[in-house]
Amino acid sequence: MSNVSVARKFEERIADIIGGRRMSKQHYGHSTHDVESDLLIGECKLRKNLGPETWMQQVEEHWVSDKFCAVFAKQKGLKDGRTIVMMRLPDFMMLIKDRLEV
Repeated sequence: MSNVSVARKFEERIADIIGGRRMSKQHYGHSTHDVESDLLIGECKLRKNLGPETWMQQVEEHWVSDKFCAVFAKQKGLKDGRTIVMMRLPDFMMLIKDRLEV
Protein backbone atom coordinates (compact mmCIF):
# COMPACT_ATOMS: atom_id res chain seq x y z
CA MET A 1 0.00 0.00 0.00
CA SER A 2 1.38 3.43 -0.90
CA ASN A 3 2.21 6.10 1.67
CA VAL A 4 -0.59 8.24 0.25
CA SER A 5 -3.14 5.43 0.74
CA VAL A 6 -1.98 4.79 4.31
CA ALA A 7 -2.19 8.51 5.14
CA ARG A 8 -5.64 8.80 3.53
CA LYS A 9 -6.94 5.85 5.56
CA PHE A 10 -5.55 7.43 8.74
CA GLU A 11 -7.37 10.69 7.91
CA GLU A 12 -10.59 8.75 7.30
CA ARG A 13 -10.31 6.95 10.64
CA ILE A 14 -9.68 10.20 12.51
CA ALA A 15 -12.62 11.86 10.74
CA ASP A 16 -14.86 8.98 11.85
CA ILE A 17 -13.62 9.20 15.44
CA ILE A 18 -14.34 12.93 15.72
CA GLY A 19 -17.71 12.60 14.01
CA GLY A 20 -16.61 14.50 10.95
CA ARG A 21 -15.34 13.95 7.45
CA ARG A 22 -12.08 13.82 5.54
CA MET A 23 -11.59 16.84 3.33
CA SER A 24 -11.02 16.01 -0.32
CA LYS A 25 -7.91 17.29 -2.04
CA GLN A 26 -9.64 18.38 -5.24
CA HIS A 27 -7.32 21.28 -5.89
CA TYR A 28 -3.79 20.05 -5.34
CA GLY A 29 -2.41 23.56 -5.85
CA HIS A 30 -4.52 24.81 -2.94
CA SER A 31 -3.89 23.41 0.53
CA THR A 32 -6.69 22.67 3.00
CA HIS A 33 -6.99 20.93 6.36
CA ASP A 34 -7.34 17.12 6.47
CA VAL A 35 -10.42 16.56 8.64
CA GLU A 36 -13.39 18.58 9.85
CA SER A 37 -16.33 18.14 12.22
CA ASP A 38 -18.87 20.59 13.63
CA LEU A 39 -16.41 21.40 16.42
CA LEU A 40 -12.94 20.79 14.97
CA ILE A 41 -10.71 21.19 11.97
CA GLY A 42 -7.50 19.22 11.96
CA GLU A 43 -4.30 18.21 10.29
CA CYS A 44 -3.32 14.55 10.43
CA LYS A 45 0.38 13.74 10.54
CA LEU A 46 1.53 10.14 10.17
CA ARG A 47 5.27 9.65 10.69
CA LYS A 48 7.59 6.72 11.29
CA ASN A 49 9.32 8.53 14.16
CA LEU A 50 7.55 11.07 16.30
CA GLY A 51 9.51 13.12 18.85
CA PRO A 52 6.42 14.15 20.84
CA GLU A 53 5.75 10.45 21.56
CA THR A 54 8.80 10.52 23.85
CA TRP A 55 7.47 13.64 25.57
CA MET A 56 4.07 12.01 26.11
CA GLN A 57 5.67 8.87 27.53
CA GLN A 58 7.62 11.05 29.95
CA VAL A 59 4.49 12.72 31.35
CA GLU A 60 2.62 9.40 31.43
CA GLU A 61 5.26 8.00 33.77
CA HIS A 62 3.82 10.41 36.36
CA TRP A 63 0.14 9.72 35.59
CA VAL A 64 -2.40 10.13 38.38
CA SER A 65 -5.67 8.20 37.97
CA ASP A 66 -8.05 11.15 38.04
CA LYS A 67 -6.07 13.38 35.66
CA PHE A 68 -5.38 13.66 31.94
CA CYS A 69 -1.84 13.75 30.54
CA ALA A 70 -0.84 16.53 28.15
CA VAL A 71 2.32 17.90 26.58
CA PHE A 72 2.70 21.67 26.19
CA ALA A 73 5.21 22.68 23.51
CA LYS A 74 6.20 26.09 22.24
CA GLN A 75 8.89 27.41 19.93
CA LYS A 76 11.37 29.61 21.73
CA GLY A 77 10.70 33.29 21.18
CA LEU A 78 6.95 32.92 20.63
CA LYS A 79 4.34 34.12 23.10
CA ASP A 80 2.72 31.58 25.44
CA GLY A 81 -0.55 31.84 23.51
CA ARG A 82 1.21 30.02 20.62
CA THR A 83 1.74 26.91 22.81
CA ILE A 84 0.61 23.62 21.28
CA VAL A 85 -1.18 21.12 23.53
CA MET A 86 -0.84 17.41 22.73
CA MET A 87 -2.94 14.64 24.25
CA ARG A 88 -3.75 11.01 23.53
CA LEU A 89 -6.86 10.77 21.34
CA PRO A 90 -9.00 8.84 23.88
CA ASP A 91 -8.27 11.47 26.57
CA PHE A 92 -9.09 14.30 24.16
CA MET A 93 -12.34 12.61 23.15
CA MET A 94 -13.28 12.19 26.83
CA LEU A 95 -12.72 15.90 27.45
CA ILE A 96 -14.88 17.03 24.54
CA LYS A 97 -17.48 14.22 24.42
CA ASP A 98 -20.29 16.53 25.50
CA ARG A 99 -19.47 18.96 22.68
CA LEU A 100 -19.36 16.38 19.86
CA GLU A 101 -22.35 14.81 18.24
CA VAL A 102 -20.87 11.42 17.40
